[in-house]
Amino acid sequence: ASSGILHQEESTSEEHQSCTPSPRHIALICDGNSRWSERQRKQSQSQKHNQKGMKEEQSGHAKGASRVISLLKHVHTHHPQTRFVTIYGFSSENWSRPNDEINDIWRAMEDTADDVRQWAKRESLSIKKLGDVDDQRIPFRLRKTLMALEAQCQRSLSRHARGKSDGDRLEQQQQEPLTICIAINYGGRNDIVNAR
Repeated sequence: ASSGILHQEESTSEEHQSCTPSPRHIALICDGNSRWSERQRKQSQSQKHNQKGMKEEQSGHAKGASRVISLLKHVHTHHPQTRFVTIYGFSSENWSRPNDEINDIWRAMEDTADDVRQWAKRESLSIKKLGDVDDQRIPFRLRKTLMALEAQCQRSLSRHARGKSDGDRLEQQQQEPLTICIAINYGGRNDIVNAR
C-alpha cells in the first residue's frame, strides 16, 4: 500500500505541491505485502527461488518496510507542514496469520530499525510506539529496539532543546519535529479490553 502512495507523491507536479497544503497527520496502513509477493511469484513462476533465495512473503514484507522508510524520508524532506506520521504495522488481529509470516514481519521491522534509528537521530525526529508492545509474543529484540529508539529520540530532543536560546526555542516550537508513531499489536478489541 505504501508504494502506491509514494508513487503518487513522486508523480505529483511541483506546481500542484506548492498550492496544495500538506496534511498535518498522515496514516500508513501496511497491507498487501503478501499479495504483492504472490503477484511477483506468479510473474516469475519459471524460477524456483527469487534472486535472494528469500521466501516470497518475507521479501514482500521487507519490500514494504523499505517503501515505508522511503515514504517517511520523502514526507520529512518535501512536506515540512506534516508533523505526524502513524505507521500501522501489525494489528492484534494479525496474530491469526501463519507463524512463518508473523516472524517475517518481525524480521522486516528489526532489519529496518537501525536505518530509522540513525536517521531519526540525525534529523532530531520524535518516535512514539503505540499498542501493546509489552506483549511477550513480540520478539524480545524488537521490543528492546523499539523502547531504545523511543528513548534515544527523547534524549536527543531534550539535548537539542537545552542548547537553544529563548528565541530559538520559540522558533523550535513553531517548527516542531516530525513525530513518527509506530503502531504494533493495536486494535479496537484490545483498546476496549485494556481501557482504563
